[in-house]
Amino acid sequence: MGKSVIILLLLILNMNLQVLAGADLTFDVVSRSYPLVAVTKTTLGYGMVFWGDANQKPWYGYLRPSVSVSAIPGFAALGGQLEFFPVSILGVRAGKEYADLNAKHPKFDCDTYKCAQRFTREYYGANLTLGAGPIFMNVDVQREELLPHSVDRDFITPAYALLIEAEGEKLDTTRAILGTRLGGNWLMYGLSLMTETTESEKKSRLSTINFSYRLTPQTTLSVGAGTFKSDLKSEEFSALATFKWKISPSVGLF
Repeated sequence: MGKSVIILLLLILNMNLQVLAGADLTFDVVSRSYPLVAVTKTTLGYGMVFWGDANQKPWYGYLRPSVSVSAIPGFAALGGQLEFFPVSILGVRAGKEYADLNAKHPKFDCDTYKCAQRFTREYYGANLTLGAGPIFMNVDVQREELLPHSVDRDFITPAYALLIEAEGEKLDTTRAILGTRLGGNWLMYGLSLMTETTESEKKSRLSTINFSYRLTPQTTLSVGAGTFKSDLKSEEFSALATFKWKISPSVGLF
């Protein structure tokens, strides 16, 4: 990956365009009622617009490295990521994260399976956003590999509610959003989030209808309701709540 990044940077510098750069900082809180998951995430990025004007959406392209820290009692993660968007509505990313899950989850069988685990997460993905009038859509695909630091037992990932092989597994995740602006500061959108392990073919699916309200120019609150199902959990009602605070906004569309 290092050589690819260097080549990419050289190509950008050879464009002989003025690069506009700036730091950004965001704070996110995400919670799900079933199975219960909650996490906070702080992300520090540095966006470099190498063509166009970020104020003239969507006609610009950017490169953005970032680092993030996620934490709740019993879980902590530190990660780094690089995004490359040749145009702001279409881009790719790659990253790596070190995670420490050090507590038993009350909603899973942590006696039969391992819940406390340290692992490395490596991933790459692509993102596309389209819109016309009040209608918008976003599709995100990602391939990730979970590499446990110890391989004594299969372990559970609460975020996906999936049982991962002791040696680690690859997962494919597809997220699709279709929504509309309701006027004022309101949005309504449907969310479909599907994850599948590539070898053992275990699956999880989250489907919700959500409403989002912009509290201030820098803060947004979203709530949603729908169903969640996985190979470990039967299909039941699940509620979502997210809060985003753009302390210093990034060059990205979201």
